[in-house]
Amino acid sequence: MRIGMVVDKIFPTDERVEYEARSLAQDGHQVSIFSYSHPGKDTQEDLGYAKVVRLPVNRFFAKKFKQITPILPVFSMLWRKPLSRILKSQSIDIFHAHDLYMVPVCLFLREKMGARIPIIADLHENYPAALDVYDFANTFPGSIVIDKSSWKKKELEWLRKTKKIIVVIEESKQYYIQRGIPSHKIHIVPNYVNLQRFHLPQEKLQTSRTDNLSTRETTNFLYIGAINYHRGLQEIINALAQPKLKGLKLKLWIVGDGSYLDHLQFLTNELHLENVYFFGRKPHTELPKYIQDSDICLIPHIKSLHTDTTIPHKLTQYMAFKKPVLASNCTPIKRIIQQVKSGYTYKSGDIEHLVNQILLLISKRQEWPVMGKRAYDAVQNSFNWGVSSTNLTEMYKTISHNYE
Repeated sequence: MRIGMVVDKIFPTDERVEYEARSLAQDGHQVSIFSYSHPGKDTQEDLGYAKVVRLPVNRFFAKKFKQITPILPVFSMLWRKPLSRILKSQSIDIFHAHDLYMVPVCLFLREKMGARIPIIADLHENYPAALDVYDFANTFPGSIVIDKSSWKKKELEWLRKTKKIIVVIEESKQYYIQRGIPSHKIHIVPNYVNLQRFHLPQEKLQTSRTDNLSTRETTNFLYIGAINYHRGLQEIINALAQPKLKGLKLKLWIVGDGSYLDHLQFLTNELHLENVYFFGRKPHTELPKYIQDSDICLIPHIKSLHTDTTIPHKLTQYMAFKKPVLASNCTPIKRIIQQVKSGYTYKSGDIEHLVNQILLLISKRQEWPVMGKRAYDAVQNSFNWGVSSTNLTEMYKTISHNYE
C-alpha cells in the first residue's frame, strides 16, 4: 500500500513518525512523508525506509492559524495547494495524519480532490485535553484566540470521517469509546521504547550503580523531557525543600528545556536548594547515559484528562535501564508501575504524600535492583516498540484499498 504520512514538522524530527514509517516499510508498504520545507534540506529525500517530500507551506502562518482550525480552515488551505500539486505526480492509497490537527488537512484535500482516499487519524495525544494544560493556550493571546470547546466538538466530527484511529494507550481508547467512537475503529500503538534505537553502545556500558547501593548515601533522581508547568517538576523541587528531606543526600537532575525552565530555576534559588542541577536539552543519543547514571527516575506530570489518556516515551525508556520509577498518579502510568511493581506513585498535587513516597522508596534501597529487573523484563517482553509495531502493521492489514 502507498501510504502518505502528513506531519506538522520538519522531518526527520519525530521519533514516533520515524518508527512507524520504518515498521510499515519493513512490512512491504511504500511510505511517503509530507512535511515542511527547510533551508538547506532537499525538497525530496530518500531515507531508505521512506521518501520525504518537503512542501513549501508557510510555517509562520501555519503556526498562527493552526489553533483556529475548528473555526476557520486557513491551516488546511495553506497545506492544500502544495500537497495537491505533489499528489498529481505521486499517487497514494491512504492518508496517515499525524496528530489531530492534520486530520482536517487530509479531509479538506480529499474533498477538493474528489477522491475516496481513506484517512488514518494517528492521535499522538488527546489534543483538546492538551489545550487545557498547554501554556500557549492558557496565556494571552492564545487564551483569547483558541476556542477549546470547538476543538472538542470538531474532534468527533473529524474522527467519524476517518477509516481508522490510532491512539497511544488503552485509557485513550476507552475515552473515545465513551465519546461514541466504535471500538473496532480504534487501534492502540503505544509510545514504547525502541530497544534497537534507545540504548548505550557496548563500549559505554558500565556496572549498574545499583550494585553498590549499600555503600552509597547520595541518591540521584532524574527527569528527562520537556519543561512546562504541567510536567510537574515544581512539585519535586518543593518536596526537596521540605524538612523531612533536608538532611538526606539527594540530587535532582533535570535534562530538558521548555517554557517553565526560568521559573524552576527561580524557585530553586528562592528555596536555597543546592542539589538541583539543570543540564539543558541533550541529543536523544545522550539520554541513555543520564538514565544509566541515575538511581530513581521521575514522571511528575500533573494529573489531568490529558495525562490520563496518554503515555510518555520516558516511562519505558527508564524501565529499559532497570530504574525504579517515582511518578504521579496519572492513570496509565500508575497502572503500568503497579502492574510491573517497578516503583511508586504519589497523589498529584499532594507534596506531603510525595515526600512520604520518596522516603518510602529510599527506605527500600535494597529492593531497587529487584524493581529494576522487573521493569527490564517487562520491557523486553511487552512494553517495547516491537509490540507497538505489530499492532500498527496488523491494523493496516485490516484496511481495504477502497474507502468505504
